[in-house]
Amino acid sequence: MSKVKFSIRNKSCFSINILIKKGVTVAKPRFYKDRLEFFVRLKEQYLCQKILEEYNIEYKVLSKRGAFVFMQRNLNRAGLIVGFVAAVIMLFVYSNCIFNLNIEGLEEVDKEIVLETAYEHIKPPSVFKKVDIKKLEEDIIKIEGIANAAVEKGGTTINITILEELPLPNIEDIKDELKDITSKYDSVITRITVTGGTPLVKKGQAVKKGQKLIGAYIYSDENTTVYTKAGGQVYGKVWLTKSKTIYPQKLVYVRTGKIYSEYNIPFFNWINKKKKVPFSHYETKTEKVVLGGGMKFEAEKITYFETVPKKIDIDVLKEAEVEIIELFDRLEEEMDEDMKRVRKWFDIKRLDKSVKIDIYYEVEMLIGEQ
Repeated sequence: MSKVKFSIRNKSCFSINILIKKGVTVAKPRFYKDRLEFFVRLKEQYLCQKILEEYNIEYKVLSKRGAFVFMQRNLNRAGLIVGFVAAVIMLFVYSNCIFNLNIEGLEEVDKEIVLETAYEHIKPPSVFKKVDIKKLEEDIIKIEGIANAAVEKGGTTINITILEELPLPNIEDIKDELKDITSKYDSVITRITVTGGTPLVKKGQAVKKGQKLIGAYIYSDENTTVYTKAGGQVYGKVWLTKSKTIYPQKLVYVRTGKIYSEYNIPFFNWINKKKKVPFSHYETKTEKVVLGGGMKFEAEKITYFETVPKKIDIDVLKEAEVEIIELFDRLEEEMDEDMKRVRKWFDIKRLDKSVKIDIYYEVEMLIGEQ
């Protein structure tokens, strides 16, 4: 049904009531801040306008909708109609054309063999030729080396997706692979999962490094042993340790007061290449400086401070506290992320002229797998 949309400045219900009383069908009235909008039938448009003008109500015709309105608007647009009909015809012809064959999934099978089979059904370019997709799939699958094929039409292209047969496996003697799973560490077993072979240890058992955990064999009956590939994972508690001895005297290097300086100047670095630092032991300090009087430029100044070795007395217990933290940090850096930390502790032993530190870290980790 064709409709006309009106807008009036008066936003009261008075206008709507007048129109309804005069026989106008009013639909979807909407009140806005400064106007009132509503729809009437197309055939009642001029009656509505006449009534509004009779009552001096200011109005606007906003739009017209409907099939009749569309046809009325486009009646004189012959070019548009002809173009629309031509587009429909071209779309119909295009949808019934085949211009390309796209083949995917080939590695071992020759593409030319697949194309020859496809050309028996369809050879691009082709127009208004029906393709039996199912029969084409069946013929492609018959080619040696092809396990399956999927054929579908997408636009003007026939897409062929091929799944090739898997190559036959090389059957080799696996005796060299029949190896037992052994422990990589001294440990106490915490978990064991066996996927092949025979377990030779159990939870809570202490094992040595190199000890067999899972044997590469199974028992078929009391008197028969069948060799097979050992498989599984074995976890255990392992104790990692580090040690260090601290003496009451410590060797340090102290500055003597002698210094030597050199400058790295852009484009003049070759000047310092043959110069040697006149000290056996030294500390360095590098800083940026500005050289020159009228024409200033930036350079790099390197200062060398001569040092000599010197033994100093230290508090071994305070030094031990520092070393314990450093040893644990170093051990943490060496540990793998998949190791489960259980606990850690340390032991300090006083000797005649030194102190020995031993740190321990108990972890649960993978000690054997295959």
